[in-house]
Amino acid sequence: MDLFGRMNKSQAIALLGLPEEERAAFVEANPPEDLSVREWERRIEEARAETDEAVRRAVVAEDARIEAERAAREAADKLAEASARAESAENEAAEAKKLKKDLKAAQKLAEDRAKSNQNTLRELAGLREEKDALQTRIDELEKTPVVEVREMTEEERAALEDRIRAEIGSEADALKAENEKLRLAADPGMQAFQRYFENFRGAYADMKSLIATMSDEKQRKLFGVLRKTLGAMAEEWS
Repeated sequence: MDLFGRMNKSQAIALLGLPEEERAAFVEANPPEDLSVREWERRIEEARAETDEAVRRAVVAEDARIEAERAAREAADKLAEASARAESAENEAAEAKKLKKDLKAAQKLAEDRAKSNQNTLRELAGLREEKDALQTRIDELEKTPVVEVREMTEEERAALEDRIRAEIGSEADALKAENEKLRLAADPGMQAFQRYFENFRGAYADMKSLIATMSDEKQRKLFGVLRKTLGAMAEEWS
């Protein structure tokens, strides 16, 4: 139905003041046939005012929504920043804890090495004292008067000389062994070689014991392999 066909010209002109989407509802609520032009225009003005107020409230609501979204974004950013700071603080605390643990371990290692060095120095001092004592004993034996020997019979003299040589040889061997200990204690390379050599000897003994538990055929075969391997190893140093 044509809305404008129900009203006069003045009412139609006044109705144009409303948005097109609101006109049908306004005409339905305000029949133009029952209203004067003045009343019609007054109601249209009220409707326009209500529309303007609704638009204003909508604008205000939209502004409020935008502001709320902005505030929410800022709050989220602040929360994310606070979370990042908290995580960073936790990481720093964990790193500090780890560094403290590493420092404690390093201090303990340094203390253990210091104790080990002190023990090594004491051992060296003890070996030097033993060496000096052995050297003094050798000097005393070498200074034994020969006159007493000449007064003995040939057999007694020979026996005494043999005993003295044996004592001197034993003392000399002991001195050489102690000197070797001192040399090894001062040479890390010799210490490492000694450990590897002992391990090699132990492994060799274990292999011999293991092979001895096998059948004769396997023993001959494995001992042959062992001899060839040791021979090849010896050839490398020849």
